[in-house]
Amino acid sequence: MYMSESLEWDQLQGDMVRTIQEESEAIIPRQSGYECSKKKMYLYFIEKDGKCFTQLVKCVKTYLYIFLRQLGINNHLIVKQGANHGYETVDFYITHKDFPLECHISNCEFKDFEPPQMPEWSRRLTFLDPFGYSDTPMEQVRKYVDDHSEVFINFMSHQVNDAIEKIAALYGIPLRQFVLNIIRMGENTPATNAKNCSRSYIEHIKEYTGAEYALMFEIRGRKNAVIYHLIHFTHHRKGLEAMKESMNTCSQYEGTFKMSDYRIVCEGIALTIGNQQDDAIVAEDVYREFRGKQGVPIGDVETFVWEHSPYVYRKGILKILETSDPPRLISVENEDTEEARDRRRNSYPDWGKWLLTFAD
Repeated sequence: MYMSESLEWDQLQGDMVRTIQEESEAIIPRQSGYECSKKKMYLYFIEKDGKCFTQLVKCVKTYLYIFLRQLGINNHLIVKQGANHGYETVDFYITHKDFPLECHISNCEFKDFEPPQMPEWSRRLTFLDPFGYSDTPMEQVRKYVDDHSEVFINFMSHQVNDAIEKIAALYGIPLRQFVLNIIRMGENTPATNAKNCSRSYIEHIKEYTGAEYALMFEIRGRKNAVIYHLIHFTHHRKGLEAMKESMNTCSQYEGTFKMSDYRIVCEGIALTIGNQQDDAIVAEDVYREFRGKQGVPIGDVETFVWEHSPYVYRKGILKILETSDPPRLISVENEDTEEARDRRRNSYPDWGKWLLTFAD
């Protein structure tokens, strides 16, 4: 409550509001006919524990009141309570035209909740944070991964590695022995087995849903043992880029997405939130991939970094290659012959269709 009165909190609220407005306008196509006043955000929370459900409702209600009071529109909140499909629900509606938002909280299990219908122009991100592995069966998860929807799931890989009950439902596979083979493949160590469980789960999600992209973030505890993996599935490149930026920001390790309490508690290494990647290392990977190639579209380099490396793409990667001694990026030409502008050396403006030549 103290924080809500602070200047920093006011600034955070303002930044969040502007971000919602700007990103919503970018997402909704102009041709759809939806004006700014037609944009809307929907939040859905699912909690099966009764006490946690009650506490969640209180927290959301308190936050929304504080949020609206800060904006001076605290009389624009409607709260409704009722039952839906046999379970209790609490619904919050912000009615102000500049902040159209609905928040629905359901006291049920994830397997009993059906995904709401969505407009064609909308996007949905579902975060699944189960207490164990049996609460997110494949048949239910697959409903939340499609052309308009992405899933970010807390996959309890250590529990899957330690037990096999209900795993068939989790993976959507009827053969128990096949599941056993999956979790025991690779080196016979708990950490490797847990990672293999997550990788096999990714492959099955992609097979079941057609998701084109997947990212995995490893979480380790104070004993440096794997606790779980955060896995993101999406059909869209922009979704991949956004989540990869976030994972890169939180990772404690170069070249992989991983965080460990052991490094903080036992080794005394402070957690620094921010993009810490070494672009020189990324440049080496790019050069190994494209060495000696001519006329490479700059988009191919972007795709390689985003989709086939553990890094995020930055134009500074190309600058490192062009300014190295000797240069490893030896030519940058614009394929668009109608564009009269000249690029500044070591820059790669978005207005050009750049073709790159790499030294052998």
